Amino acid sequence: MRVFLTFGTALVLLLKVTVFSSVYDFSIAGISGETRQLSTYNQKKLLIVTLPTVINEDNSTKLLKLDSLAKARKPDLSIVAVPSFEDGFTVLNKEQLKSWYQGHLDSSVFIADGSYTRKTSLDNQHPLFKWLTKSEQNGNFDLDVQNPFDKFFINSEGQLVAVLGAYIPFSSTSINKVLSMN
Repeated sequence: MRVFLTFGTALVLLLKVTVFSSVYDFSIAGISGETRQLSTYNQKKLLIVTLPTVINEDNSTKLLKLDSLAKARKPDLSIVAVPSFEDGFTVLNKEQLKSWYQGHLDSSVFIADGSYTRKTSLDNQHPLFKWLTKSEQNGNFDLDVQNPFDKFFINSEGQLVAVLGAYIPFSSTSINKVLSMN
């Protein structure tokens, strides 16, 4: 009986270890057709942010604030910006959105191709966003994408350390505090 319990415990521990993956195990397609391995960002702070798909003045202003953050933190922060199918990204508006994003964001910001970002997309949810939104995968947070400009912060050790909603501006003290963490 004791052997079975030890084996059972070992099996449970093994399963828990294999469930957790690293953010660096993922890749994401770029809006220009290239693929980026997130291992490129190993040992750097990483911000993954969802992008709006409605072109208007308010969203343009927020993109410029994201651009300012990218430029100010360029040496130690990498940014991956992802438009969401759930927010209206389509193949039909891709070129228009690509032009708009590239007109507002520094070339250091990696603009991903459209992805399914929300848990409600079930099997269609991009594997990176499954990792970002499910605590059993990232080990910390179980928070779904709600809006464009939702923010996921990964520290230089590859751990998801903060999730901030769209209502938190890119110039806020909250973001500065998160970025001052490891």
